[in-house]
Amino acid sequence: RLSARVLYCLREHLSETGLEVSWGHLLNEQQQSCSPECDIIVHEQGVVRRWNGFKDPVMNFSFVRASKVRFVVSCKSLLGSVDADYPATLKQFGVPKVFLFAESCDESHVERLRKKAVQSGYAGMWCLYTTNKKNPSLLGTNDGMLIEFGQKMLAAAKPKGQRRTQKAKRRNTPKRK
Repeated sequence: RLSARVLYCLREHLSETGLEVSWGHLLNEQQQSCSPECDIIVHEQGVVRRWNGFKDPVMNFSFVRASKVRFVVSCKSLLGSVDADYPATLKQFGVPKVFLFAESCDESHVERLRKKAVQSGYAGMWCLYTTNKKNPSLLGTNDGMLIEFGQKMLAAAKPKGQRRTQKAKRRNTPKRK
């Protein structure tokens, strides 16, 4: 499952940040579920509760306070359209960023889907690989898109003050010739 692979990758790359990466639902301050299922939730440490389903699960279904969330990633296997309601639903509970990541999409639809995602309130849309009608299984990967996705995830994980400080440092650092 794509979301599991992205989740494990984010856990590894964010392991020294003090953040957790979970799969589950967001809870409001009254500890009531206030969200649709979230494939990936990057949040400050701690969960209200977990539902494991069985002992030593591969993935724990977690219930996370919405106020602790840094960002959510919605994962799709094959992206053909954008769920315009999903980011608005999460943002009404204080989720600052919602990203869209697909395993695949038709290469002729990538730019349209990326534009639609941003118009719908997502912080961006990326896909692992593209396909087309002649080659529906795999056309190729866009390494630049994957690198951009990783950079956006790492940037979104940083505290707001730290993000501004690093941007200011880049602006004030003289360029090397």
